[in-house]
Amino acid sequence: MIEFYMIPRIDPRPAGTAGRAASGMAPAAAQAAGASEVHCEVVSDLGAAEALAPRWEALLERSRCNRAFSSPRWFLASCRVMPERRPYLVVARRGRELAGVLPLWVDAASRTAEFGTLLSDYNDVVADPAAPEVAAALLAFAGRAGRAPHPFERLVLRQLRPDSCCLGALPLLPPAAGRHLLDSRVCPYARLPASFAEYLRTRGEGLRKGLRNAANRAARQGAAVRELTPAELPGEALPDAFLRLHDARFGGMSCFDAPVHRRLAAAVLPPLFAAGRLKVFGLLRGTELLGIDVCPLAPDSLCAWNGGFVREAAPWSPGKLLIAAEIACACQLGLAELDLLVGTESYKLEWTTHLRGLADLEIAVMA
Repeated sequence: MIEFYMIPRIDPRPAGTAGRAASGMAPAAAQAAGASEVHCEVVSDLGAAEALAPRWEALLERSRCNRAFSSPRWFLASCRVMPERRPYLVVARRGRELAGVLPLWVDAASRTAEFGTLLSDYNDVVADPAAPEVAAALLAFAGRAGRAPHPFERLVLRQLRPDSCCLGALPLLPPAAGRHLLDSRVCPYARLPASFAEYLRTRGEGLRKGLRNAANRAARQGAAVRELTPAELPGEALPDAFLRLHDARFGGMSCFDAPVHRRLAAAVLPPLFAAGRLKVFGLLRGTELLGIDVCPLAPDSLCAWNGGFVREAAPWSPGKLLIAAEIACACQLGLAELDLLVGTESYKLEWTTHLRGLADLEIAVMA
């Protein structure tokens, strides 16, 4: 049975606080008064942002964020391949400890601040989910236009999961501080049992038979899918292999037809692969790489991001073989789900057990 998670309309005033908010002491202000040790500031220099990377990585480990999309490497690479966007990294500290990161950049033409992460399917504040006051402090600080410099008039946070820190912080903000925007994007995912065999028993006979036939056709050509390691596919070789196979599959119909996106792949894939922030699965015939999938990791899921394969391999249904290998890997790792990310294409839905709705959030920029 497929469930669809809708984003509820959130009343930002917790029960019993309406009078306090009306008198000028909004829930966020009351919360901040009790958590004065949280201090926020803006980092707009990429060198200073890079210096924060080790502490950002440590904080990422304590968060619910995707380990690739919300990493400092993804943000820094996005800013470097789009130098026309101004970095606007909002950081929260408790004493000397980094407590939260809101990785924004500013589009000067539209005077809009948004997440500075190209091609990421999920975005969020990087913070400990047990400390929602940190995310609230970051959002409130970013929305205060009376503070200079403030180079934007709108703050729009896109592609938020229902369990994101950004949405969780809304009840701690003053009324009308944030509003949901219409978002029709959906992420299918498979909730996983303990083993791949057990998962397959929940699927229809058509998928099981198609998977067996695909594996047999590939095997007759001496091909099979398996996870690749950095020792087998050195990080510096990964972007070229990925883009070659992606181009073979999609040609000019892909987002990677844009030079800026190709530069992003070249910048982020090698270090994230080497750091274990993503896994790579390949369709191989001997040592010849015929297909590929790149899969970022999250705390409880493996995410099927992008891939491709050569035309010769198409009769073997390489997409089926790659997804099957990814689900088997996720089960072995004890992960809760394989996330197929944004889009409800039919090839995803045959593996899907649930659908996850996403939200956009606009934070009011106050004078």
